[in-house]
Amino acid sequence: MSLLVERAAPCSPISRWSLTHLSLSTSFFPTPCIHYIYPHVLFARAPIAIEGCFRAIISVILRLGEDQCGSTIQDLVKLLSADKSTELTVPEGAEGAEGDEGPEGAGFSKCRLRLKILLSVFNLCASHSHKYSTVVAIFQYALDTNQASGVASFYPRVMQWCDAWTNSISTEDKQNMHLLVRAVLVAAPGVASAQETRGFFLNYVGTFPSDKALPASAADHTMKALVEYIQTPVDGYDERNFALGAISEAHVSASADSKKLRALLQIICTGSLAEFSAYSKANAAVLSKHSINDSVIESNMRLFALCSLATMKNSLTYAEIASGLGISADEVEMTVVEAIASNVLEANMDQNECVVTITRCSYRAFSTAQWKDVQAKLNTLRADISSVFQNMNMA
Repeated sequence: MSLLVERAAPCSPISRWSLTHLSLSTSFFPTPCIHYIYPHVLFARAPIAIEGCFRAIISVILRLGEDQCGSTIQDLVKLLSADKSTELTVPEGAEGAEGDEGPEGAGFSKCRLRLKILLSVFNLCASHSHKYSTVVAIFQYALDTNQASGVASFYPRVMQWCDAWTNSISTEDKQNMHLLVRAVLVAAPGVASAQETRGFFLNYVGTFPSDKALPASAADHTMKALVEYIQTPVDGYDERNFALGAISEAHVSASADSKKLRALLQIICTGSLAEFSAYSKANAAVLSKHSINDSVIESNMRLFALCSLATMKNSLTYAEIASGLGISADEVEMTVVEAIASNVLEANMDQNECVVTITRCSYRAFSTAQWKDVQAKLNTLRADISSVFQNMNMA
């Protein structure tokens, strides 16, 4: 796959194809002419020659001036990304029949070749608007032809470029790019973390005013994202809180389902087990519609409740935990083990004394009350250290 770079590459001789072999005057490149040349070039004998010829043609077009030939460039991009057929036969023994894709007999992937040519178009263009439209075509074509893994790794640079192209592309363009990159990363798992992939939706939402309802076109994306954040791992506190802050109440005010889903996310972030139980009974249809497993959420809420208890005391009896979580005494040890395995609690259990000693616990949200608690603990620690030094001086 060609390297995707944000620059305008100079024209250079390529294999047997160079500008001197084209015998074409600059007046030969109006848009209709691209439609004439295109099929003849694409059925050349070797993929290397095809790619080289296209680079030469694009270079000649750009010598006329990118602004003057903008429509021609875009026509070429549309032609390249329109055909999604899978194979193009190459005669046996033709140059490039065994290319960098590996030996494939008498055929090679035409879709892969088209994607490489689109990458060449991107690299040769200098205009931000042309680069944007071409990179959109590249990502969409890769998505449509199951080649997402070939371009997904470019996503950090693409988003940097979109930020740099602010004066050349619209807010709507940025919104489309966020959703497209997200779709490519979903189709190419492992390139980015699940958290990064979900984060592109929040970037998308961030382009809308926070005090107004999201448009109808964003409703489906909003619901899908809320469901994803509701189902994040139990220790994903920061991610859920950030999502809750990014998707405001005003954003979801026009969609009943989105409002209910955001209310559930808020309960998971800051609410109690009792609040979730009430929500689950009142909104069973919503949970079923969006395939949200209420038993999993309930189990997570118990772990959150355990962490809340652990923030108040350094040790808890089995009876205190059972009462606070609404479970039997026999279930306490398994719940503590589950909390430790989920990385939200560090503790030791004394089975003889039926006591759990807390060494670390996670806060779902860090509010003023938590900061005051930290301040109190620091003051206690400072006093203990001062006492140690005083005893050492007196010795």
